[in-house]
Amino acid sequence: MFCEGSAITMTVTGIRFLTPDLAVVHTTSTNEFSAQGTARQINGSFTLLFSRGEAGDWLINALHNGVKEDSFTGHLDGAPAR
Repeated sequence: MFCEGSAITMTVTGIRFLTPDLAVVHTTSTNEFSAQGTARQINGSFTLLFSRGEAGDWLINALHNGVKEDSFTGHLDGAPAR
């Protein structure tokens, strides 16, 4: 959910190397944006699976994101939840 002018901040909370070339990374996230002129914030988390590519760079193979329910009510356009 990327709105125009939004700012997403991610903080790494943990890294676990499954092998020297495979790692799981856990983060928390904050998405700040404006919906119908009202400042909004959604807090969540991301879990990513990285693998080392042939050139030695790290590649994202999978990503799962979640939203903390208490930080999000309604829709991005400001309409109330049904």
